[in-house]
Amino acid sequence: HTFSLAVGNWLKEPQRFRVELRAPEADPSTQLKGLDSLDVPAGGARDYSLGFYAYKPGVTEVEVHFVNERNGEYVFHRLRLEAEPAGVQSTIEMLAPLRQLTAHELALPNPLDVEATFSIKVDSPEVACPAVVTVPPKGHGVAKLEWRPLLPREQTARLTVSSPELGEYLHDVRLATLPSGEQNALRSTAALGESQALRFRFRNFLQKAETYQVKLRSGGAGFSAAATVSAPAANDMRGAEASVDLTFETSRLGAFTETLVVSSPDGGAHGCTLHGHSV
Repeated sequence: HTFSLAVGNWLKEPQRFRVELRAPEADPSTQLKGLDSLDVPAGGARDYSLGFYAYKPGVTEVEVHFVNERNGEYVFHRLRLEAEPAGVQSTIEMLAPLRQLTAHELALPNPLDVEATFSIKVDSPEVACPAVVTVPPKGHGVAKLEWRPLLPREQTARLTVSSPELGEYLHDVRLATLPSGEQNALRSTAALGESQALRFRFRNFLQKAETYQVKLRSGGAGFSAAATVSAPAANDMRGAEASVDLTFETSRLGAFTETLVVSSPDGGAHGCTLHGHSV
């Protein structure tokens, strides 16, 4: 923000004032900027532009002194500047097909002459991010956000970046799942009256062990499997592998098609088309 301060000249000759910005209790991150001197014509007045920028909310008390170095006379303005908390800085769009990883790099500039530490939190457990990023003086850091959608939905999360040196920054993160193009298929051939084992592999991306329901949509069509399967907790964004064991066995000749669905309320649904042929 820029403030305009009126400075008058009480003499009948031009005056050059040296400008002194006095704010001994200002936060180190607060910036006060203006020219070092101001020329005012005889008997006239001029405006002085004072720039004020605060990274953190709070009150800054400042005195702006205009001093005539030849005779020591001066005039000053006493200001009380209040910085209010900032609102949401931006909206970050993260779009990805179901179970596909997407990432966004958030820039973290540090304009200060000292090191700055940023603490980062997202109020959605689906979004992974570093807890802390340290940026050197006058440097630039990056916080990498990663998201892998498990359910077909759209939601908005709140990203909070906090720094003891530079204050708090808020961002909205829009998470939207795109249509998935994945199509899994398993094929099996077995002689009449014999059985064939198959295994469907999938990944659990939840950071907890999860029990998935196993369903065959057509009621079997020669395929069978246990009603549930347990999946271990994921240690990172790559997920943990789990599997469903199936058996193909039929009492008649021909081709058979079935749809396998492995699902949980939090882990989402994994589908696979099963093709069986009895000879």
